[in-house]
Amino acid sequence: MKKNPLKRLKLLEKVTAKMPYFVLALTILAVVQFLGNAGMAFTLNRLDSNNATLIDEMGRIQTSLTTLGDGLNETRQVLGLPAKEYVTSFLTSEDVGEDTEDTETVEAADPIVEIFNVIEKLGEEEAAQALYEKTKTDLEAYFNATENIAYFESKGLYLRNGVSTHLADADGRVIFTIGILENGDIAVTSYKGTLLEWSTEDGTGNFETFKQEFKTLLDNVEDAKAWIDAIDTSREVIYTELTTNTEIQAILTEKGLTIGSEQETTYHFVHSILRKDGVALLEIVLDKETGMIWAAGKGEPAFGQDVSFDELNSDKLEPFTMVEDQSIFAPNILPLLTALDARTEFDKSIEDTKAAIESLRNDEGFNALLQKYGFTFTFDPTETEKTIEYTILEGPEIFRILYIDKTTGELKLKEPGQETGSLLKDVLIAESVEFTLPTAEALANLPGATDTAINILVMGKHGSNVDTMIFTHIDPTQQTVTMVSIPRDLYYNNRKINSVYATYGMGELLREISDITGYPVSQYILVDMYVFIDLVDLVGGVDVTLTEDLIDPTYHVYENGVESTLYYAAGDYHFTGVQALRIARSRHSTSDYSRAERQQLILSALKDKAKTLGLGDATTFAKLIKTCLDETETNLGVSDVLSYFFRFKDFTIKKGNVLSTANVLASVQVPVNFVTSLRTDSCGESGVPATVVAPSPISPDGTATDATTPCTIQYAVYTLSPRDGNWDYIKWYFRDTLEK
Repeated sequence: MKKNPLKRLKLLEKVTAKMPYFVLALTILAVVQFLGNAGMAFTLNRLDSNNATLIDEMGRIQTSLTTLGDGLNETRQVLGLPAKEYVTSFLTSEDVGEDTEDTETVEAADPIVEIFNVIEKLGEEEAAQALYEKTKTDLEAYFNATENIAYFESKGLYLRNGVSTHLADADGRVIFTIGILENGDIAVTSYKGTLLEWSTEDGTGNFETFKQEFKTLLDNVEDAKAWIDAIDTSREVIYTELTTNTEIQAILTEKGLTIGSEQETTYHFVHSILRKDGVALLEIVLDKETGMIWAAGKGEPAFGQDVSFDELNSDKLEPFTMVEDQSIFAPNILPLLTALDARTEFDKSIEDTKAAIESLRNDEGFNALLQKYGFTFTFDPTETEKTIEYTILEGPEIFRILYIDKTTGELKLKEPGQETGSLLKDVLIAESVEFTLPTAEALANLPGATDTAINILVMGKHGSNVDTMIFTHIDPTQQTVTMVSIPRDLYYNNRKINSVYATYGMGELLREISDITGYPVSQYILVDMYVFIDLVDLVGGVDVTLTEDLIDPTYHVYENGVESTLYYAAGDYHFTGVQALRIARSRHSTSDYSRAERQQLILSALKDKAKTLGLGDATTFAKLIKTCLDETETNLGVSDVLSYFFRFKDFTIKKGNVLSTANVLASVQVPVNFVTSLRTDSCGESGVPATVVAPSPISPDGTATDATTPCTIQYAVYTLSPRDGNWDYIKWYFRDTLEK
């Protein structure tokens, strides 16, 4: 029977008074249970593996049965037999939680009933086909009769045959469209909708009735022509206003918008207002049947209903009738054009970057950083055809120039007098500490992994992807706990390592971490970042020493309703849970690496604080254990947690180890086929393409450019891979760090 962990926690509180004896007894019990659990875990792992194989096989069988059932039903359909439901699922009612008592019993089909149904269906189809053919013959004879053609022409109508029959005027405008439906019925339509419906099931099926009704319609053809004239007048007004109205033209010119060619659909005429990259921001629609003008914003339905302009920050446009009042077009359209945001996504990204830089003007943390190094930042940029430049001064002299590249939208840094600079991330990598890579001999003679060590993957997440990964190596022989942070952007098996858990599960993540590091890891702890707050607050906060200022413009905090950049000067702090989480999540304005170091710092401080809990803190200790088990995902049991704590609480913690570009990793831009904020430029030093990474060049607005463009640019994402693509470098780093 499974033991209740809460009962253990209550027992822990009761025996606190006899803590030394309890610890000894608990340690012995934990060791015994640990060995028992290890055997059970081995058995469960084998069962889990066998079950997974069985599930895969059942899935393949079920797919085959489903395909077979579909094929049988196709055969039955050809034979005129009704489709049959074949049971292909292995699920039972218990699997899906259904009550089967009220389920109707499916009886076997009666072959006699099926034969009757088939004969009836075949007869109905044959009768409908006969009606269709008869109507088609009658209609063709009617429209091709010499006297009828002459009568049509007397009304100013001329025959045009196609899939449907059309009667058009001398200008080629279709006045009536005559079509035959599958059941042999006839429908006559015009701009005003369906004007005549003749059915073969009217009691007589006499084609003469259609000819009489159609003649009545032709006698009133001037009404149909007058309506088309009115629609054409509205079309002309719309085109003239869009192309000549001075107010409309001024707005279009200011925003860089153009008018698309008129498009005709079955029911509408449409003009599109196009952004410079060809995206339709607004569609102006003339309804043929009602003469109403509609407008539809980007991403909204184009026709058939009142359209909301929430995306355009504009009021809804109520439809209006041009044929009644042609003077109201411009007053209705002008507010919508004024509200349009004509910027492309690329333009918006540049504006957002400018706004982000401007937000630093009064930022306390940023100004402290400038003061620390004696720099002055000029917030009023100088704009050229290709750049938006901000100068960084050291005293009166220009030290560096930070600029936005208008071609790619990227932030870059250059020295005074230079034409081009480097991406900020590349500058950071270039200025990192030089690291000596291992020789081929060192890689070939890697020391073996410690057999007695315990490896636990400690992770934090926010959302579906794992945000933090710390490989924790506990060596009982050396009495050390060594932590190595693994960056989430590590690119393994054509995907970032932090996405493996959400897509493939914890088992696959542990397997890949074991492959990458060369150390087997089967135990894990996955903590949501907000639980981290509770753990720190339960122990009354943690004491942390920051050896340097922490300034992070990417992390905005709110104190007393005021937003500011995360900023802590170097010094000693007693952090609450919220403050500790800020420290753990901040990227320190550079990368994930310094953040990983601070995460280890907080975990170490949390462990040190837990060590200080005395006999009077049994309740707090119990709450800590309960929070860890209830609010985290782990395969460690209560006995494991207690055993590890008491066994390893006095071990030396070795922290500050981070797998990064400062040692064996390199930053790699991976081209992707979706829009990102990063663009990869493959230009060589001479301006000639060094490597083609996309089928065609992409212009700043995201569209393909001429093939003669000297540079190939494609969207990309930043990833991390071992230098020279050699994964043995990572195994060497772990051996060198953990086996010292």
